[in-house]
Amino acid sequence: MHNDQEQDTLANLTGMMVGQSLDHFDPFQGLTDHEEKAEQLRNMRYGFRIGGQHILIDSHTLCEVVQNVEIYRIPNTRPWVLGVINLRGNLVPVFDFLKRLDNTAVHADDQRLLVLDQGERAVGIYIDGLPQALQIDPDEPEQRAAIPIDLPESIHEHVNAAFRYGEQVWLEVDHRELFAELLADSGMNTDTLSW
Repeated sequence: MHNDQEQDTLANLTGMMVGQSLDHFDPFQGLTDHEEKAEQLRNMRYGFRIGGQHILIDSHTLCEVVQNVEIYRIPNTRPWVLGVINLRGNLVPVFDFLKRLDNTAVHADDQRLLVLDQGERAVGIYIDGLPQALQIDPDEPEQRAAIPIDLPESIHEHVNAAFRYGEQVWLEVDHRELFAELLADSGMNTDTLSW
């Protein structure tokens, strides 16, 4: 007799649980969650700090933080040219952009080597800390900011837009133009590089 009662009780509990689950089921929840996540990913940008500047990485640019790599010095180059690294068979020029902006500036203790782009277009720069993920919506008027007028000339002409995120103004920089200019001014023999 106990078995029949236990089975009835179990069937009633199971039926209640299924019924409660169906009451809370929203067949469109996955669709809206997916759309929200897609929108968040569209607005996801990565940025990094160099000195007092906050720079956004173009959303279509691949980048990576490289550790424990030897930098090979190149003689007769500018002080802000650190040399080249061998990254998966590609020679990647490495710059100390902070030194280029301000020759007396000192990096933070937690500097990292960030490589932007890949293959023959790759360029390495030292940044302060790790890149960080930011939610930047270019269509959101509250996030748009004026481009600061006190930027160093070497970066100002390559800034496409500025966005406010938290307390900081983040600069959207055309890094390819900027680094092409740095290479041209570096004193390096760029015949071996595809830039």
